[in-house]
Amino acid sequence: MDALPFEQVQTSFQQAIDFVETGKALTITQDGQPTAMLFSFNKGSELLRLRHAARLDGYLAARLKNLPQGVSALLMDDINKSVAEFRP
Repeated sequence: MDALPFEQVQTSFQQAIDFVETGKALTITQDGQPTAMLFSFNKGSELLRLRHAARLDGYLAARLKNLPQGVSALLMDDINKSVAEFRP
């Protein structure tokens, strides 16, 4: 059971919740087409964290390309080292 029709999810939502709590994602279909995914809170939190990290990487890469000539870039490693120095 990796995919269920929407109607079946409506009638047996607890079964869908039990399934995603095992760490697997459930695809919800309508008219045979995938329309949504259901996954555990922990999995969803990790996916959001990864999405935000990728967006930050993209933002920083774009900013790096637009630095005026002669200005040195502050790299993520430099930032992490500075943060580590100030942590108790």
